[in-house]
Amino acid sequence: MKSIRNLVLFTLLFYLTVLLAYSLAYTENHVIDLSVYIHAGDKTKTKINTQGVYEFNDSWGYDGQYFWFIAKNPFDFDEIKKVYAPHYRYQRILYPLTAYILSFGKTRLLPPLLLLINLTCVLASIKIYQMLSPAYASKLDLVYLPLSTGLFLSVLLDLTEPLWILLILAAFYEYEKQRHITSTALFTLALFAKETTLFLLIPLVFYQLYLGDKKLFLTYCLPLIPFIVWQLILQQIFGATPMFHLPGFTLPFMGIIESIERQGAQGLTSLLPFLVLVVTLPLALVIALTEFRKKKTQTSFILLVNAFAVFFFNKGLYSDVFSTSRNLLPLTVAVLLHLAWEKDSKAHLFLLPQLGLTLLMSLYYLVKAALIMF
Repeated sequence: MKSIRNLVLFTLLFYLTVLLAYSLAYTENHVIDLSVYIHAGDKTKTKINTQGVYEFNDSWGYDGQYFWFIAKNPFDFDEIKKVYAPHYRYQRILYPLTAYILSFGKTRLLPPLLLLINLTCVLASIKIYQMLSPAYASKLDLVYLPLSTGLFLSVLLDLTEPLWILLILAAFYEYEKQRHITSTALFTLALFAKETTLFLLIPLVFYQLYLGDKKLFLTYCLPLIPFIVWQLILQQIFGATPMFHLPGFTLPFMGIIESIERQGAQGLTSLLPFLVLVVTLPLALVIALTEFRKKKTQTSFILLVNAFAVFFFNKGLYSDVFSTSRNLLPLTVAVLLHLAWEKDSKAHLFLLPQLGLTLLMSLYYLVKAALIMF
C-alpha cells in the first residue's frame, strides 16, 4: 500500500514538473499559463473563438482546443459546428461535458479543470490497475501505465485518453470481480469518452462466445446499443456519422511504411521518436501469438486482436508521434491488462521503449525550460 502511495506521489510530482516546464518553454513570455495545454492555434480562430486562451503562432493547434471549445457550452450546436469535423469530436463528449459540469458554465475555470480531470484520472488509474491483480502486477508494470507515451502526451494536450483509460481499467476490474452490470455500464461510459473502446470491448464480447457463455455475450453487447443510438443522434445534429469519419484501414504495413517515408522527409527529430513507437509492433505481435498459444485467456485474445489491428492502420493514424502514441493506446492497455492477469509474461518488452521515449521527451522539455529561464 505504501509503495502505491509513493508511486502516486512520484507520478503527480513528475507530471507537475513537466507541465510547468512545458508552459515555461512554450509560452511567448515564458510564464505559467494553464491554457497552454489546450494547444489552441492562431489559425483556428478564423473558425472558432479562442479568445482568453494562449494561442500558438502560425499553428492550427491540436485536438484539445476542440474539447475546450465544446466544454464552453456543449449544447450550442451552431457554434460547435464550426469545429473541424464536429461530429467526430463531439462523439467523445464525456470529457468536455465533465469539465462543463464542474465549471458551472464558467469558461475561465475550464483550463485548470481540463488539466485537473486528466491528472486525477492518471492517479486513479494507477490504483485501479494495482487492484486488478495485486498478485501479478509488479512495481515496474505500475510505472509503465503513467509513463506510457500516449497517456503522457494526452495529459500535456488536454485530450480524452486519461478519462478513457480510467474507465476501461475500472470496467475490466468489475469484469474480474464478476460484477458484470457495473462493468457494462463502465464500458458504456468509456465509449462516450472515446470510441476506441471497441478495440477492447469487441474482443471481450467474442471471447464470451468462444467460452459458450451466451448470457455474458449478450450482456457485453449491451454497451453497443447506446453507442449506436448516439451515432444516430450525432447524424441528426451534424449531418454525418462519426464512425464513418474515422481514418480507414489499409493493407498490412502500408500505413507504417508511408508514415516512415513522410517522417523521414521531415528529418531525424520527427523520424526517430516515431520509429521508437513502431519498431516494437512486430515484437508485440510475436509476444501476442506466443501468449495466446500458451494460454487462451481473455487478455491474451484481446492482446492478439490489437497486435494484429495496428498493422492495418492507415497513415492517418500514424501521422506524427502524438497521433501514433495515442492510437497505440488500445494495444498499450491490452498489454497492461495481460501483465496484470498473467504471471511471467514478456509483454512488458513492448512498453520499455515507450517508457524511455516519455522520459526523453520530459527531459527535453525540462532542459528547454531551464535554458530559457537561466
